[in-house]
Formats: sequence, C-alpha cells, structure tokens
Amino acid sequence: MLQPKHFNAILFKEFKSEWKDRTGVSGLIMYVIATVFICYMSFRHQPEAHVWNALYWIVMLFASVNVVAKSFLKNDQGNELYHYILADPASYIAAKTVYNLILLLFLGVINFLVFSLWLGYPGGSFIQLFVSVILGCIALSTVMTFIAALSSKARGNTALMAVLGFPVLLPFVLLQMRLSKNILDGIAWSVNIRYALLLLALSLMISALSYILFPYLWRD
Repeated sequence: MLQPKHFNAILFKEFKSEWKDRTGVSGLIMYVIATVFICYMSFRHQPEAHVWNALYWIVMLFASVNVVAKSFLKNDQGNELYHYILADPASYIAAKTVYNLILLLFLGVINFLVFSLWLGYPGGSFIQLFVSVILGCIALSTVMTFIAALSSKARGNTALMAVLGFPVLLPFVLLQMRLSKNILDGIAWSVNIRYALLLLALSLMISALSYILFPYLWRD
C-alpha cells in the first residue's frame, strides 16, 4: 500500500540526486535543442502539420527512453537494498513514475517551445495541443517506467527494455499521433476527446499494472 511518507522521501531523493548531478537533464535539453536545430537546417521552412507532429513525438519518444532508463538503471545493488529496507514497493514505483513524468513534462514544454520557435507553430488550438502533450507525457512516463522497472529487475537488461518497449508503446504512440494530428487539423474537441480519454485510460491501466505487479518483482 502506498505510504505518503515513503513516496515523498523517494521523490525528494530523486530530485536531490538530479540536482547534484545536473549533467543528465542538461544533456537531454541539449539533445532536444540539437535535434530540432538539425530539423530546422534540413527543412529551412515550416514543415507540414503531420511532419511537425511526427518529428515532435519522435524526439519525445527518445527523450523518454533516456529519462526513464537513467532513473532506474543507474541504481546499483546498494541503492536497491537501501530502497528495499526503507520503502514499500508501491511508494517506490509511484515516486519513480511521478519523477519521470515531471522530467518529461519539463522536456515536453522545452521541446514544444523550440519546435514552435524554429519550425513554426503548425496551427490548431493551442490549449488542446498542450493538453495532448500532457497526456502524451503521462502515457510515456507510465509505460516506460513500468518497462524499465521490469528491466532493472532482470539485472539491468537494456535489451529487455527494447524488446518490451516497442509492442507496449506502439498503441500509445499511434493513439497520441492521431490525437495530435486531429488537433493540428482543426478537428473539433468533441471528436478528439474520445482519443484523449482512451489515452488517459490506457495510462491508468498501465499504472494499475505497475502498482499490482511491481511488489512481486520487488521481493526478488
């Protein structure tokens, strides 16, 4: 059962660790900026909305892999034992998910601003598009955290993360791309809300699976 005290302690520890070694976040920011700049130099003009949308989520997908992999796979056996003694598994996986979500939201906003600056704003409702970015970050953080948790218990096997990641992420990415494209095309929110709710429901389902299954991995 999730313990707020344990949850807050782990979340604070993650941010404190990130603040001490800021090379991880700095590297991700540079990755986002450099990637968008390369796209800008390649196109030299504002790309079509569907191209803008595809490029944005490709960048976010690779950023999410780096964020979540760093969060889990950096822990050695000593850190794992420390967490095992002091915290319960539900609080641990919840704190990791929220931490990864906050970092992804931060990168998502930066990515959106840099894309809009260099590649132009593609159109559509700004509020709806921003909501879709938030939903996409929630989906990526929940799915990738769950997969990284499984991989970390398999002795940090990154190959397992890659094998599991593609089939699990595929429906989320396709749904997110459809939602964002509809918004950029100016389709009414009354149509798009079904995709938004489905994306949120799938994210909650993965979160529930993490909450239920991770305690069994935690014992190993």
